[in-house]
Amino acid sequence: QAFTGALALACFCAELAMRIGKMKGIAATCVMACLVTASGFVTPKHSGVSFRAAHDSELASLRVPSQYKGRTSASSSFRSDAWSCLSVGLLLAGAAGLQRRRTRAAPTTRRVTLAEIDSLVVEDLPKFWYPKVSITKARRFALVESIRAQLDKTFFLMAWNYFGFTASELKEAQLMFPTAVKARGLRNSLVRKAAEGTEWEEYVNSVKGQTIWVFVESDTDLKATIQAWIAVNKKFNRDEKTAQIYEKVADDMNSPLLAASGGIMRDEWNIIPYKDLPKYKDFPTKLELIAQIAGAVKQVPTKLAVCAKQLPQKTAIGIKKIVEKMEEEGKATVGDVTA
Repeated sequence: QAFTGALALACFCAELAMRIGKMKGIAATCVMACLVTASGFVTPKHSGVSFRAAHDSELASLRVPSQYKGRTSASSSFRSDAWSCLSVGLLLAGAAGLQRRRTRAAPTTRRVTLAEIDSLVVEDLPKFWYPKVSITKARRFALVESIRAQLDKTFFLMAWNYFGFTASELKEAQLMFPTAVKARGLRNSLVRKAAEGTEWEEYVNSVKGQTIWVFVESDTDLKATIQAWIAVNKKFNRDEKTAQIYEKVADDMNSPLLAASGGIMRDEWNIIPYKDLPKYKDFPTKLELIAQIAGAVKQVPTKLAVCAKQLPQKTAIGIKKIVEKMEEEGKATVGDVTA
């Protein structure tokens, strides 16, 4: 009966492994392990005089009292059942763990067929394509593409160096910028690669040192961004600290080191010097400019109406003065008066 139960449990274990993992090797291993476990714990029915005599002598040497014989057999049966259940449980746990490990692997996002490969042309190749490329270089190219996509939707770009910042200070400074603005620590070489052939290239090439790049996508966030930078500069005393650092490395640098590298705005593409950045803390948005223009246009008809209303009055006064002058001088025509 114990052997039959172990066999049934082994079949159940194998079926479960087949359904969960679809791995025939694990299923066969489960079956064999359960059979070995069952055969090891099932007590066989012995036969033969010599075998009985040997066992009788062993039992006699052990001298187990009669009142404990029933308890001994029961405890051994209990231990056998416990070890059988434990072994099967361990097998199931191992199969489940292996299956879980397999599911953690990243699945293939898209499978490419041979027909699709044969239909490729030169125009289909990415810009940074190499016949052989490492995983590190592929990840770097993917990062460059993401930076390029971010530049395509950026309205204002600025960069400030983080020389002398501790990790906690740098994190605090980044959190001072608006949530809609991206302040990222990126390698300058990657940003230069992403800006190649674009209007951003001239400004990006002028940025030096360890840099935090600030991407402002909307003009509504420009004032808040400049105000945040002014707050960062004041709180961490960046101008003075940067000047101290520059004194130490001045011989190794071709240009002066500043707290920020200025900025650049879309559509204008003029590099904004660092000293002019605070002027943009009150930069009007497009909606504010439209409102100002609408207010100015609304005032034009009013001024025209006032001028038109005053025109007949001034004309009448002028005619009256001309007539009075004619009467005083005794002239008959207007031409005589003007002459």
